[in-house]
Amino acid sequence: MGRRPGLCRLGGEESPYRTQWEKAARGTDKRWWPWGNDFYPGFCNWSELGINRTTDVTRFHQGVSPYGCYDMSGNVWEMCEGAWIEGHLPMRGGASSAAPLLCAQRSAGPRRTKPTGPTGWAFGA
Repeated sequence: MGRRPGLCRLGGEESPYRTQWEKAARGTDKRWWPWGNDFYPGFCNWSELGINRTTDVTRFHQGVSPYGCYDMSGNVWEMCEGAWIEGHLPMRGGASSAAPLLCAQRSAGPRRTKPTGPTGWAFGA
């Protein structure tokens, strides 16, 4: 797979495409949450838990996905490669300040504009 532009490029890594992210979060059985089909409030960092800030990635061991990925629901939004709505980058996972999202739910990140600079992309409002 060739290099893809994106925020991870700064660290020498590649951002996943939205389909890759979703498979890492849901597995092959298309579960609703990384840990299964039932929601358990203590399995991820979300607004009702009362932490009110991001946490270390490995804090919620019970919320690990079938592929061993942490924080695929709650804690921070994760930006993926590809376009989702009108050129906006797809965002997955939810955040500590919101309700956790099902693995298949999405949000739109910043609008991708033209290639520029060392990151490969400029992001605009």
